[in-house]
Amino acid sequence: MTQSMILVESTAEMIIVESGPAGPAGPIGGGVSVSSGAGVPASAPLAIGDIYIDTSNDNAYQAVDIVSSADWKQSTGAGGGDLLAGNNLSDLENVTTARTNLGLGDVATTDAADYATAAQGTLADAAAASYPVGRIETGTTYTLAATDHGKLIMFSNSSLVTVTLPANTDVAIPDWFSTMLQSTGAAGMTLDISAITPNGSSPKTTVAQNEGLGPVKTATDTWSIFGGTAA
Repeated sequence: MTQSMILVESTAEMIIVESGPAGPAGPIGGGVSVSSGAGVPASAPLAIGDIYIDTSNDNAYQAVDIVSSADWKQSTGAGGGDLLAGNNLSDLENVTTARTNLGLGDVATTDAADYATAAQGTLADAAAASYPVGRIETGTTYTLAATDHGKLIMFSNSSLVTVTLPANTDVAIPDWFSTMLQSTGAAGMTLDISAITPNGSSPKTTVAQNEGLGPVKTATDTWSIFGGTAA
């Protein structure tokens, strides 16, 4: 509370006037302030919503608070963490993490040829059946490899051909691997099963010319052998 004196002429009388309590503050006048300078803004904004133009590269900033210069947020230009349409997502900070967050797994990096085509069906389960790939081996010995899965291998040497079913420690062939083996040579073909355990007590492992065997790996170092007669 304040007091003031008023001297009234002609009466020499002094009147004491007391003021009442202050009322609420009125609204702050003015609108958005626009300022500019060469380089990023270095001082705190004066008011939220103020705009600053960096004349060195034509970037615009807008104030989101008035605490420090960090309260200026870039709203145009290259952006602070923005993605530009023209870059087609090439400006992602971590592409691998982005794929994981989207739940894409290996889909984004798998070759398109690994999926069913439109002619084969819209789903992989409806894809047209694939036919086995075949090749001819001319030597007298051969050891199966993981890449032989689903293939027909023909052995043409006129001498007896020995095909080895390898121990898993020598050749890591996945479980449920299967292949087809055929002897076209005169002396036939035999399987070397000394490194594995066959299913069954005494599977036939030798075939004559133009006969075949079908080995299937059912577990680590365990195989089933289909076909076979005494040569």
